[in-house]
Amino acid sequence: DISAEPHVLQFDRALAAAVVPTTVLGGKRFFDMPEVRQAVMALRGASVAPSQGDLVRDVRDVLRSLGMSDIQAAGFVVASIAGGAVLQWPIGWLSDRFDRRVVLLGVSVGTMLSVAAFTLLHSTSLTVIYAIAVAFGGFLFSIYGLGVAQTHDRFQVSEVLEATKGMLMVHGIGSALGPIIT
Repeated sequence: DISAEPHVLQFDRALAAAVVPTTVLGGKRFFDMPEVRQAVMALRGASVAPSQGDLVRDVRDVLRSLGMSDIQAAGFVVASIAGGAVLQWPIGWLSDRFDRRVVLLGVSVGTMLSVAAFTLLHSTSLTVIYAIAVAFGGFLFSIYGLGVAQTHDRFQVSEVLEATKGMLMVHGIGSALGPIIT
């Protein structure tokens, strides 16, 4: 019953207008669904667990806590990295022809939707899991490059080097302090 939540009705209408089929599950709120709660708990646990900065190991540990074997988790990581490599060109091509901010928004939404798909599909098919991983990596790993291109669009040629140095400095500080703070 989608009338129970007015914002769900709005999303349902927007998705229907875009010819995207939807199913509302018994009026449950998204974050009250058991599979979403399990994924959120796993991500929360991963966010506070000590980390040495080894992303592959951290992702593997989260996926193992959700029931994947080491081989399946490794395949997910490989598929994500491959997706990042394969989708760089088409996403860059789009960002050269359309407003980069719109492409950046689309890539961010694509990242979010691929995480939601992985969480909600509960597929036991490795093909489906790896396809989602390719989409996830393709979208996620494109964000930084789009951000750099967007920044370069905003500066004069003589200022681009300083802007890039600043971005790398902020990225490096965040990478160094993030594990310490969390």
